Amino acid sequence: MSQPTRQVVHIGLAKTGTTTLQKHVFPMIAQLAGYAYNPPQLSEQLSKFLITYDPEDRHKVAQLAATHPRLFVSNESQATWLPQHFEKAAEELLLLWGRHTTILITVRDPLDFQASLYAGSFRAGAHLRPQDFFLSAERYASVRPPEGHWLDDFFAVDAFDFRRLVEIYRTRFDRVVVLPLETQFDLRTLARVFDLDEDRRRAVATHLAAAPRLNSRPAAWEIRALSLYVSLTGKRTSSPGLGTRIRSTAPRRAPTRLLDARKWWLRMRAILYRILPDTPYQLPADTYQNAELTRRNRAFLAELVAEERAARAGADD
Repeated sequence: MSQPTRQVVHIGLAKTGTTTLQKHVFPMIAQLAGYAYNPPQLSEQLSKFLITYDPEDRHKVAQLAATHPRLFVSNESQATWLPQHFEKAAEELLLLWGRHTTILITVRDPLDFQASLYAGSFRAGAHLRPQDFFLSAERYASVRPPEGHWLDDFFAVDAFDFRRLVEIYRTRFDRVVVLPLETQFDLRTLARVFDLDEDRRRAVATHLAAAPRLNSRPAAWEIRALSLYVSLTGKRTSSPGLGTRIRSTAPRRAPTRLLDARKWWLRMRAILYRILPDTPYQLPADTYQNAELTRRNRAFLAELVAEERAARAGADD
């Protein structure tokens, strides 16, 4: 077998099967391969760093990482889901983890990613309309926050380029592994990263096959129901904790106890998911999209899938 990698860091993207991987795959792989996976103290410090980006917090993460001979970290906030900040995030991660770290990036169909990202953010309380969230380069230039700010309330669609994202990391790290959603649950790529033999790969794959898929995209009816709630209560806000605050110009109405009862809604949602179709939410047709960039992103994903299948065929021969 090859010399094992000392440090593997999964940076996202979010909404690419990450919750299922983090719950059912990564811990088992780490155990079989002899890696420390998301040590609690390090994970806590990393989460703090990803909020502050303070050099002192970065130093503390690096100190904790150095105590583990083999380390596997997964946190999808590291790459940022805002493409306008991909390069800045990569620079910070280079300072944090060092060039010799293996970077693991998970990706999926670009339009599915954007729909899932928006629905999940809306569920969490970011109540911008999709037409006001997904912006062209021209519109983004007119609303972006002051220079130096990390976070804003918008998604710069024209910067969401998979090939560019991968190149950003490949120019900074010695090894970058890209895992499309279409092939990630086969686990052969991860087996190569962690130098797992076929018996161990199959053991993880069997465990995964029996595991539920977690944190899936909200159904279309749920987003419609939440939109109605926002409309009735006037609770239209921007993304929680982000830099630019956008408020609704609609008159604010006092919420009723019924509509404002989160526990009531969660119980109702669980019941409704049993009886209503769980058709995943899709973005409205008038949401801004860059059709040519979407085509190129899908072509890049198809290349990755073809490469993985070719590698699998070669290994089976």
